Amino acid sequence: MSTARVWFAMVSLDSKLYAIGGVTDKYNDTNTVESYDPQTNQWIQLKPLSTARDGMGAAVLNDTIYVCGGYDDNTSKRHNDCEYMTPNSNDSNDSQWHFTTPMSMVREYYQLVAHGGYLYAIGGYIGNLTDTQTVERYNPLTRQWQPRANLNYKNSEFAAISYMDKIYVCGGNVKTTCETYDPIENKWTPIASMQDWRSDFQLITYDDQLLAIGGQGPG
Repeated sequence: MSTARVWFAMVSLDSKLYAIGGVTDKYNDTNTVESYDPQTNQWIQLKPLSTARDGMGAAVLNDTIYVCGGYDDNTSKRHNDCEYMTPNSNDSNDSQWHFTTPMSMVREYYQLVAHGGYLYAIGGYIGNLTDTQTVERYNPLTRQWQPRANLNYKNSEFAAISYMDKIYVCGGNVKTTCETYDPIENKWTPIASMQDWRSDFQLITYDDQLLAIGGQGPG
């Protein structure tokens, strides 16, 4: 990438990767956004976010990239605002960011998951490193957030993924624990725990399995 960064967000859309925000090698939060095209093997700078942020959630819904929440260390401000951008495949400079309805609370180091035509903001820090188990859902048609069933555990720095007809949440500050969400029943159910405690990692699906990759262990 052209910008060295950690604690940033990455999403994929139309066979491209998008690296969003994060903390630079100078320990400053950034609002830079760049995309990678495997066809050309190049990174392209895009329009920046409205504000620098790290620890935010990002997801793709209906060919639109959403970025919500996070923390701006430059101003010591925690965010509940949400901005979105629909990339213009013909002109990257024309891909503008716009605001939509903010979440009901500030969240950082949480997960934003697209599932079943909605966005789910799950857990995270809500200020002063206080974990929450709250969940809220965004409807892109009404542009409204509504509360959904809480996680079974207060949690942050975990991994989450939409798979088949459920959302899976694993690890984070609750160590090896995993739970799954059924949107029809609006219910979280504990499932088998992981073998190792990890946070700041990734969940992916492969061959009808969930794989937990990388992350930080105890201490």
